[in-house]
Amino acid sequence: MYYDIEGDYYILYDHDIYFNIPFTGWLHNCMFCKTITSNTCNFEHKDFLIKVICCYECKNLNKINDDNKKKKINKWIKKNLKKPRRNFFI
Repeated sequence: MYYDIEGDYYILYDHDIYFNIPFTGWLHNCMFCKTITSNTCNFEHKDFLIKVICCYECKNLNKINDDNKKKKINKWIKKNLKKPRRNFFI
């Protein structure tokens, strides 16, 4: 998995190099079924604003709420994204 920052959100990608899709484009693999798509959906996380690449079909089937996939994504977030530092001197 990879991430990119777009505005206030982190966008998570599960990019597959075997389909020869350039990483810098707007088409990526769906996080759940690996279908090529440009759709995103919000992922609930307590510390970060997260969007994941999610195809239309997986979004309609609500696969983002699958407990196994949520655990995998949360584990990756905990390992790879650092909590933002708070400004204590306001």
